[in-house]
Amino acid sequence: MQRQGSYLIAQTVPVNVLSIGPGFMFHSVILEGTMYMNTTMNVKTLWTRMTIVGGALLMIVLFKAYVELRLYLISLTYSENKYVAAVGRVPYRNETVRPQSIDDYYEYIPELEDLKLSPDVLKTAAVNWDIKSDSDADTSWIRKMLSNKRARTMFEANRLLYKLQDSALRNSSTDCVIKILQMCRESCLQRTSKHFWTRSKCKFSNCRIEMKVGNDLADFQQSDVVIFHIAYNRTWASLVKTRLPGQLWVFHSKEAPIHGPQASPPREFGNPFNISISYMSESDIAPGYYYLDTEQKDKDPKVLRKEKLMLWVASNCNDTSWARRDFVQELQTYLPIDTYGLCGHLDCPRSEKECWEMRGQYKFHLALENSQCPEYITEKLWFNSLAVGTVPIVFGAPKADYERLTPPHSFIHLDDFKTVQEFIDYIHLLDRDQQKYLEYFSWRRLGHVMKGSTMLTNHTADNGKILCFIIRTLLIKSLFPEMYQWQARHPVFYDWWYGMCREDTQKTRIMDIDVTMKTDIAV
Repeated sequence: MQRQGSYLIAQTVPVNVLSIGPGFMFHSVILEGTMYMNTTMNVKTLWTRMTIVGGALLMIVLFKAYVELRLYLISLTYSENKYVAAVGRVPYRNETVRPQSIDDYYEYIPELEDLKLSPDVLKTAAVNWDIKSDSDADTSWIRKMLSNKRARTMFEANRLLYKLQDSALRNSSTDCVIKILQMCRESCLQRTSKHFWTRSKCKFSNCRIEMKVGNDLADFQQSDVVIFHIAYNRTWASLVKTRLPGQLWVFHSKEAPIHGPQASPPREFGNPFNISISYMSESDIAPGYYYLDTEQKDKDPKVLRKEKLMLWVASNCNDTSWARRDFVQELQTYLPIDTYGLCGHLDCPRSEKECWEMRGQYKFHLALENSQCPEYITEKLWFNSLAVGTVPIVFGAPKADYERLTPPHSFIHLDDFKTVQEFIDYIHLLDRDQQKYLEYFSWRRLGHVMKGSTMLTNHTADNGKILCFIIRTLLIKSLFPEMYQWQARHPVFYDWWYGMCREDTQKTRIMDIDVTMKTDIAV
């Protein structure tokens, strides 16, 4: 202890303090020693606490960085999965598209200001929603109307309504059968198995619905409703003569009128169809080939990166109203265009999923219709271009029809160019300018491409909801004729159907390329 004290005194007490008296010196030594020991302990404690706090802060920083990195990785996966789900809404024959990596997509799709959907696009979507909904609200008022005994005399001249009301008044489905015949040509019959009477039900009636696809006159003579798939040559005089009193006729066509002028009723029969179903917007039921579902919007749309410039896919090489194949061959002398199908030199991959993904590798798709008819805009634009994720280069209907019936700023119309050189220069500009090119996908924030709900995308109405919607439309038209005036506006069907699109209205030049057909149109 003495040695330690002497050592402590020698090390800590100043010289001038040692010269003072022994009492004072003793207290000074104790005070200085105590202060030194306290200071040493405070430094050690402070260092320990700083080490603990610093370690804790470091752990917090590292944990936060880990969490943010994990959330970032999850967000990438979410974005990719979300896009897969969006693309999967329009599968290619039930195949699901599965992109490989988020890196395969462009980082960002530019937003264009004032991009709005036209009233016609919204109307088409509403028709499809109405077909799919089959709502109970419609069911209740229809049942109430059918149960009104005072309307009995009004229904007697209509086979469909008479049966529906008779069943409603008796509150029984006994012996109540509504027969619907779909008449179509042989190629249509080969694509469906509905060659026998199949049964279904509608919410608004107790009656049993029986439907058949065929062209037998005996079936025709016992049907309450006949749906005519118009691309079929018939002996109309015989059909009109044997038409049952009160039998309702439905016109349906998904093809342009220029392809079968002999397939419709001659002028002398006026307009024998009660309602119409077609791609024409003024038809009683106009669902379109495809439509834009505005309830499924994507704030951050994803588009696959493109490796190739342009493609054309077609199997109808000669049955066209203009020299479409010759036109594409002429363009190939200026641009690298890969051609697929029976009219081309390449084949899609054997897998349908791979074929879909192959199309998505191209920046542009020649979505050229086989006819130059008003509003004739088919799957070439909707399914083969917009849904796949390429920019369609279109020709067929007038540009104004594309602007009314398709998403805004989603296509390039050939009528915008006076010469081939102007067109080539614009394609090269978009090929170089990624920002300008990607603006053609800005419409994807407005909705998703969906398949139409009716026979425009199917050969026949095999879906029970579609049949019920047709019956409901016939019922409403019979009760409230002012709601469906297509038949009244066009008393002569032939003049309406073939007057809108004739051979003498087809253009013979696109830009500075001659597209006159070298042979007659096959019909």
